[in-house]
Amino acid sequence: MEYLGHGVSRRRLLNNYIVAYSADEDTRAALDTLLIAVREDIQDWDRRRPFLALHDFSQVDLSNGLRDAAGRVAACYTDHFFGRYAIVVNYTARNRAVAYLENMRQQHIAGTFDGSFFHNFDLAMQWLKEGIPVGV
Repeated sequence: MEYLGHGVSRRRLLNNYIVAYSADEDTRAALDTLLIAVREDIQDWDRRRPFLALHDFSQVDLSNGLRDAAGRVAACYTDHFFGRYAIVVNYTARNRAVAYLENMRQQHIAGTFDGSFFHNFDLAMQWLKEGIPVGV
């Protein structure tokens, strides 16, 4: 696991097919740190492979900044050809997030990326694994 600062960390999973980001702080600095890392990873990613990312916000209360955080994370994915991203939030934030995600998906990622909210890390990982090409 790599600590990036401001409560944000990154780890690469399943032979680097999935990159997982986690945040322990609900601050502008933490979100900015996360977004810089996502943009760098997308820029360096092998474009022949789907970009599969997990954003774990389950340890913070994103209720106040959820729309901003989710929107800014999703906007990063317009720079890559295809992939999936999963955002893990605590259960109370999930219901609000699902409705927002549908609107955000239509505005920002227009079919090249599939994004979804989860309240369970393992379910998010399972869903991302389905995006790994067959035979890998």
